[in-house]
Amino acid sequence: MGRYVMLLDDNPSDILVAQSVIESEGFVCISANDGYTALELLDNNEVHLFVIDLQMPKMSGIEFLKRIQSHSKAQGVPKLVMSARKQEKDVKLAITSGASDYITKPVNVESLKDKINKLILIDDSTEDWEELHLDPSRHNIKGQVAKPCALKAVCEIGGTLLSKAPMDIDSTQIVEFDILNAQGITARNLKVLNCEKKENLYFVKFSFIDMSDSDRQKLREFCCRETQLNEELEKKSVA
Repeated sequence: MGRYVMLLDDNPSDILVAQSVIESEGFVCISANDGYTALELLDNNEVHLFVIDLQMPKMSGIEFLKRIQSHSKAQGVPKLVMSARKQEKDVKLAITSGASDYITKPVNVESLKDKINKLILIDDSTEDWEELHLDPSRHNIKGQVAKPCALKAVCEIGGTLLSKAPMDIDSTQIVEFDILNAQGITARNLKVLNCEKKENLYFVKFSFIDMSDSDRQKLREFCCRETQLNEELEKKSVA
């Protein structure tokens, strides 16, 4: 079955770029120039991802995000905000209004491809991505959300943390992980995808929000190095 991406934007050049990226990745693009048209289209179509501009006529992108929170066809569907607004307050407002991730204009095509594919992957299954499991004997896995936690596994998309307290699904959290700080990674915002209690701990699955391309590259390189090292240690233990 094809995957449908709803693009909500009124700028012709931005529409052209985003639609080209969406279709080049094998997805079907459904376009709307304002929020009211988008709501009508949503009533009659299944959508697997929203790409939403904030500055829209008739209805702002923030208002659209709030309106679809209770729409049955938008439940659990990831929402990518694509906006020229770059201030931290704008990003936070979008995330608290229901956005899954944020990308700034003018859009980098490769970054947009990356975010679209990763968000649709998250929508398919939170178990599909491969994470690097961290060895506590070699890494400082301590972290801080609202309370102390430990980072169990991580990749460039998200990861799994252990917490003594539950976290609400779809909530956004500001995190501080020592191991990421040591790699020079500044990403601090995450979105909770799943929270499951096992014995006396909560296993929290999360995705990173608004991670920069440089941070994503640093995390990718770290995971590659550690994976190679783990393979070498495993070979030595078998020999």
